[in-house]
Amino acid sequence: MSTTISAWLPEEPRERAGYLAGLSGAHLLALAGSLITTQLSEALRPFDLQLSDWVLLGRLYAHPGTLSAGELATGAGIRASTVSTALARLSRRMLVARQRPDDDQRTVHVHLTEAGRVLYAAARPEINAALTTSYGVLTPEADGVLRTLLTAVLLGEPPR
Repeated sequence: MSTTISAWLPEEPRERAGYLAGLSGAHLLALAGSLITTQLSEALRPFDLQLSDWVLLGRLYAHPGTLSAGELATGAGIRASTVSTALARLSRRMLVARQRPDDDQRTVHVHLTEAGRVLYAAARPEINAALTTSYGVLTPEADGVLRTLLTAVLLGEPPR
């Protein structure tokens, strides 16, 4: 378990389990999210990427061509201001290229450069390993249940 979370948990595994069992599902979800975010951030550090950078590179990697900054923000679930800051950082490193159309200076179109594609592909195994560390403890059945429950939370609807 990541030191940022385990530092304040009881040391004994049985006490940890008891403590966690007393928390609400929402609290456990927040802790799990924090753990996974920390592990992903640690995996991205050698590549000098932040989590928002990784998410945007992934969207662009999966979408050949260009996307607007607004489409990136909406599709990634990231605030527009965070996208703007991340794109500036990625552009300075020449991992993405930004263009403003002549007819609409408010819009920014973005595409992944070859350097961005290479870096994303190089970091992907590290990200997968980090996810396996935290998420790999689930059986396929448990993964299915978790996916159903998380989808319900995200949609704001009861599970189907």
